[in-house]
Amino acid sequence: MQNQEKDYQHEDEISIKELILKTQEYIKVIWSKKIGLIAVSLLFGAGFVLKAYLKPTTYTAELTFMVNQDEGGSMSGIGAMLGQFGLGGSGGGASNFEKITEIARSGKICERTLMDSATVGGARDLLANHIIKAL
Repeated sequence: MQNQEKDYQHEDEISIKELILKTQEYIKVIWSKKIGLIAVSLLFGAGFVLKAYLKPTTYTAELTFMVNQDEGGSMSGIGAMLGQFGLGGSGGGASNFEKITEIARSGKICERTLMDSATVGGARDLLANHIIKAL
């Protein structure tokens, strides 16, 4: 009875040699079909490239931001209580100042704003040039 159990366990096990030989066999089969695999891969790749090229822009987003003007009224619970003592949450005005400062430091917003053209005093030019002329 024990010999049968040992034989059964031995049949389920695979040696490293068998694993390497099986892997080599699979590689040989795949390598023999390489032209077909390359052709199918190129066909699918060309299809996906064409699909991406022909697809119109789906998502566009304008650069926007929002500054909360509440004086902390939107806070609730523990955050509001901690905010009163300066331990957590934010106190409205200080938070707004930090948000406005970060927005002013944002290069993307400055670039998009200053490099936009506008008509000032009958002359159409970049906003940055209008500011330079005014100062």
